[in-house]
Amino acid sequence: QLPIANTDLYGYSFISQPTFSNPGAVGFYVSNNLHYTFLPAFTKTTNDFETLWIEIQNVDQPNLVCGIIYRHPNGDMNNFFEYLSETVEKINNSNKLYTIMGDFNLDLFQIQSHTETDDFMNILGSSFFQPQILQPTRITDHSVTLIDNIFLNSLEHFTINGNKIYDI
Repeated sequence: QLPIANTDLYGYSFISQPTFSNPGAVGFYVSNNLHYTFLPAFTKTTNDFETLWIEIQNVDQPNLVCGIIYRHPNGDMNNFFEYLSETVEKINNSNKLYTIMGDFNLDLFQIQSHTETDDFMNILGSSFFQPQILQPTRITDHSVTLIDNIFLNSLEHFTINGNKIYDI
């Protein structure tokens, strides 16, 4: 496992979930002003994906449960869908506000023509998770894809979202 470098950000703590492979791993920067709990029951690392879950405690509002997922591009889809389905079922039984974000390596622009992307959206949609990012997240000379996203399981919360585009 490679060491994580340059992760200090003033005013934030960094928590991460290691990976079994070279590409991957997930992490959160959490403001030092927030109180959170690590959720090991949801967090998982496999050869196919990594996840990390925390619950942020709020004083005047409901707590927010945040999950981050990296699905390896060549990972076994059945293992990923089994995990996602089980997690979404737990979420359905909790009546809390959840957000799931990450690099899913499933292009939402292909929802009509790619069975696995359609299955992915059906699993999340069954718990009212809606994508918050609707514009491309990866643009190259030969493709435009939407494989990174943030999903929220609330139809009543107003969100402001978008993409920052910066050519390097």
